[in-house]
Amino acid sequence: MGAYLPQRYLWEVEVEPDLLHMPTFPLDYGFQGHKERVMAVTQQAMNDAQLLLQQWDYCTRCLIGLPKCKRGCFPNILACGRKQHVWDLCEHQHYVGQLKELEWKDCFDLQKKKVTFTFPHLLYTRANQLNILLPSPTFL
Repeated sequence: MGAYLPQRYLWEVEVEPDLLHMPTFPLDYGFQGHKERVMAVTQQAMNDAQLLLQQWDYCTRCLIGLPKCKRGCFPNILACGRKQHVWDLCEHQHYVGQLKELEWKDCFDLQKKKVTFTFPHLLYTRANQLNILLPSPTFL
């Protein structure tokens, strides 16, 4: 979080999350309780709700009733404020979760660099335990 700050471009570039590149390691590495997110709404339900393709994400379950509520309460669309708030909160939590995963990925990459330069055999031992393929080291 904070990739828009000047330190992203000027100081510690390795530590700050890079929003353009997705993680290159298993997402459950280091998190035993980390569960992959799944869509709670089917594609048919999203089609029936007439949602735009850009609105198909993990917060769609909160969004499905919102347009119908706004159409039903048209002059007073503020009556749907609770549903709007729930959807906005879900979108915010999803965004923060993505940034935390990116920060965690970058911290893992930085730790991997430190271990590689100080104790390269430890990284390859741990990678073999987890069945992760790493490039062969040229400096060993």
